[in-house]
Amino acid sequence: MSSALTASSDIVRRALEQAMRHHQLTALMVDEAQHLLMLAGGKQMLHQMNWIKSIANITGTVHILFGTYDLLNCCRLSGQVNRRSDDIHLPRYLSDSKEDVTEFIRVLQTFQTHIPCAIRWLETRPHKDSRGLTARFKPR
Repeated sequence: MSSALTASSDIVRRALEQAMRHHQLTALMVDEAQHLLMLAGGKQMLHQMNWIKSIANITGTVHILFGTYDLLNCCRLSGQVNRRSDDIHLPRYLSDSKEDVTEFIRVLQTFQTHIPCAIRWLETRPHKDSRGLTARFKPR
């Protein structure tokens, strides 16, 4: 890595650390986090996971990474990262399960109270257009 690129990375990292501390960020949630780790080799993925771990330690901010099953392998590259990580499987809601549809609607109503979204069509087709994913709704 060139010295200019290293210096630039250090500046960005310090700015990120300062911003997280200044705003007293409790948690940083990253969706599609597997894309952060799409690197050529295991050594680079390990470096990336250690960077995330270091930022979390320095800022006291919990990092929550959402993504595909590929993300699970990255945490296992380092024993230290693996010990500090918890894997939580969030299965897709199933439209043929009455309990899943009820829970799906409850989650959306909770979102609606905190983050108003345009979800009028829910009264007639609460689950069909979402493919079981609650993150497909766009804020107004």
